[in-house]
Amino acid sequence: MSKAAWDKKQTKSSFRVSSLAFAIHVACVGIGAMGLAQSVSAQTLESRSYHIPAGSLASVLNTFAEQAGTTIAIDANLLKGKSSSGLTGQYDVESGFQRILAPTEFVAAKVGSGYMLKQVTQAELKTAAATTQSTATEYENAVQLSPMTVFGTVSRDTKGQNDVYDQDISSVYASKEQIERYKGAQPADLFKGMVGVYSGDARNSGALDPSIRGVQGPGRVPVLIDGTEQALTVWRGYNGANNRSYIDPNLIGGLQVIKGPSITRNVNTGVGGAVVIHTLAVDDVLKEGKNFGGEIKVETSSNAVKPREPQLLTGQSIYDNPNYPPVATNWQGKPMFEPYYDPSLFKVARQNKENNIYSGDDVATRIALAGRTDNFEVLAAYAYRNKGNHFAGKNGSEYYNKPSQERYNYVPYLAKVYPGGTEVPNTSLETESYLLKATWKPTDEQRLEFGYRNSSITNGEILPSRIAWETLVKNKTGVPQWPLSHIDSKAYNMEYKYQPQNNNLVDFYSNIWRTDTKSNTYSSGGFPNDTNENLGIFVNSAAANSDNTRQGITLSNKFKLLSSLGLTVGGSFQKEKLSSDDIYKDPNINGTNSGYRMVPRAGRREEKEFNFNFDYQPVSWLTLNAGARYQNYWAFDDFLNERVNAGDPQFNLIKKATALSMIYFTKKANMTPEREQQIRNTLDASALAQGWTEEYKQKELKRYIYST
Repeated sequence: MSKAAWDKKQTKSSFRVSSLAFAIHVACVGIGAMGLAQSVSAQTLESRSYHIPAGSLASVLNTFAEQAGTTIAIDANLLKGKSSSGLTGQYDVESGFQRILAPTEFVAAKVGSGYMLKQVTQAELKTAAATTQSTATEYENAVQLSPMTVFGTVSRDTKGQNDVYDQDISSVYASKEQIERYKGAQPADLFKGMVGVYSGDARNSGALDPSIRGVQGPGRVPVLIDGTEQALTVWRGYNGANNRSYIDPNLIGGLQVIKGPSITRNVNTGVGGAVVIHTLAVDDVLKEGKNFGGEIKVETSSNAVKPREPQLLTGQSIYDNPNYPPVATNWQGKPMFEPYYDPSLFKVARQNKENNIYSGDDVATRIALAGRTDNFEVLAAYAYRNKGNHFAGKNGSEYYNKPSQERYNYVPYLAKVYPGGTEVPNTSLETESYLLKATWKPTDEQRLEFGYRNSSITNGEILPSRIAWETLVKNKTGVPQWPLSHIDSKAYNMEYKYQPQNNNLVDFYSNIWRTDTKSNTYSSGGFPNDTNENLGIFVNSAAANSDNTRQGITLSNKFKLLSSLGLTVGGSFQKEKLSSDDIYKDPNINGTNSGYRMVPRAGRREEKEFNFNFDYQPVSWLTLNAGARYQNYWAFDDFLNERVNAGDPQFNLIKKATALSMIYFTKKANMTPEREQQIRNTLDASALAQGWTEEYKQKELKRYIYST
């Protein structure tokens, strides 16, 4: 097969040949005469039309070699002064060289993938000519085959690793073998060893929140799992927002991180890039040549201990509760509590002497079965992971044991709260996942694949501003262990590929997908044991409920316009809906500290994207790309719209000043100096216990002491 034909076929994806019995009769002819005779091979069957004008012999040979897609080594001194009549007509490579060199004492000898010009004697020329004539006669009597194209396959991981160097983008790839060898204890550890790639909330979410070169967050770094997007935006208080995607590392077959925006086919990158994950495939389970098989993988580790979940006080009386005693009473005689120190949540951190590799506090299991025939492939996999709270490391902890120099710089004294070798609460993770894939290949050119993924995640979580700090735990017992968050995630996708062998204008891909994620996380901004004075009970104002649904489609096609020019066009459309069962200002949940609580989130979003990319390869060592991407989105806040329609003054879209009012304060008629001092003392204690701002304290003073 010629180099041009091979390059042409390499642009198409490989296909698997069906197990059909066939027989081919081939006449094989051995040829050789002093190493000078030219072989008659399958390559000679591919001929081209040439029109090379007369000129120097060296010039004609070079022009022919260039047009034929081969090379020839020439000694210019030997050809000095020699001319050629050129070449016109239909020739293959071998016969073309023979025709040009026929009147000379030279022959073109095959060396590797090219040719070398050799000078021979007249006797050698006669012997070579006779041998060539004999070979040609035998060749004419042999059964002649049409040109055959041989396709080779390359594995997903080999292609992914080669793309790091072959593609004109900055990327990094982790194969299945690398992931299983270095995956670590949490999904965030998948990025270990990838320069400039990290994950936010690596130990406090059980999810991937990629940061690429410092760019992170919703829409900036999409995570695509088999072409689907499932990211949740989770509010983290003063720390901003997370963009969480959930996947068990044991279900990953390959992972590519694209650094920065690009026009990569079927990947809608953000300003920071993208993370592209492929789940397990049949070839990851079955050995080559096998049609059915399975795999069981079990692993365990130390440095983990089962979390001690706290008992919530929801619904219990706030009066004389031994699990959460008040720190004072207000002027109305109602109990006041210190919200940042809840003794029912604080646990004494365990030491790493309780670390036991046989405890089962860090185990992971994967069971996978796969089967295939000529036209069908099926894969089913189950993965379970249970990891408790980890123990803080001892090496290098001195840096984190220094006193704080700044009010809000908590990092230097983390080791004072979580000393090396002690348990770090809220870092546990338990996942249970199912993966199902079914593939139908009606022909060698078509492939239809259905995928389903179901994950249930239970993870430790605490709002960053609620993590204990040095002044809080001083002279107190333990550190906070919050209740565990829970997420249920489902993903569906149907992928279709059509890649006809003999059509350069069709290389089609489509993927229709949907994800549905329900979450109950401790990320609303409240407290697990908040107080409701009106009802006289404890309420949970920390939990947040949400239901996020996405559905979309991705389409693309690659056109081979010329042997050196290709065009890829694509587009995607996505709809997202977010809703919540939480009730705004729910009287059964509103507590003393509900001012910290985030309002329920509800809204809709649509996103469209179109792209094209030309790739031009004039020579083997140079590729030029030019393309563009257009993106458009629409978003609507359903919660805001509902509050505006309800006439809620806090959510008025337009406020106009219709009058000016002045407020002056006078002390209440029954406000004696003793009474005023008692109120001031009570409010000072409340401000200290509940962390009031000075502005809020003055507001309360005016409310209880003055009348308007």
